[in-house]
Amino acid sequence: MDNMSLTKNLIAQLDSILAAISMYTRLPAWRLKSLSAESYTLAINALPLVSVITGGCMALTFYLAYSILHLGVQVSVVLAIISRLLLAGSFS
Repeated sequence: MDNMSLTKNLIAQLDSILAAISMYTRLPAWRLKSLSAESYTLAINALPLVSVITGGCMALTFYLAYSILHLGVQVSVVLAIISRLLLAGSFS
């Protein structure tokens, strides 16, 4: 493969990641770049990455609440779950 086709493939993958972020979370990733319909059809391939991102935000919230703010385990877990629900748009 030449560099041009590799570059186009990489851009298509990044577009599908942006489409997945905008579809499966409340983050306005669609404002960064205008995406094609093909990007949205390939967005299912990036769902595991979006899950890792939202799960990482959930883990970070738990860490901050439990270790830094010294809240109890139960309160930290509830705050972590709420942060995931807000990020994923479950309360809209």
